[in-house]
Amino acid sequence: MGLSLFSISSGSTTTPPNPDPKNFKILMVSIAKGARSICIVEVNYPGCTTFEGNKILVYEAELSVFSNPSYLDPHFTETNKLLARFPASDEGLTDAIAYAEWKCK
Repeated sequence: MGLSLFSISSGSTTTPPNPDPKNFKILMVSIAKGARSICIVEVNYPGCTTFEGNKILVYEAELSVFSNPSYLDPHFTETNKLLARFPASDEGLTDAIAYAEWKCK
């Protein structure tokens, strides 16, 4: 019996839980200001398993939007101002900062 890296036997699939946009904690918000106001938001979604629930999100918004939100959806939708997501790592944060600085020009 061999190991297949590309197939999953039935009944063994796992799906990480989607982030609950009503259950989150903002860890940090940074802003890049220029012609546009771009915010980098580090968020923890307790129900998520990837990156221990941490996400780095980039929004086009004023800093005040993140002072006490009750809803923060990390998905791209027609109604939110999410511009980009990056891995919750040092490299992801560095990339998010570079992107925000470029985008606000």
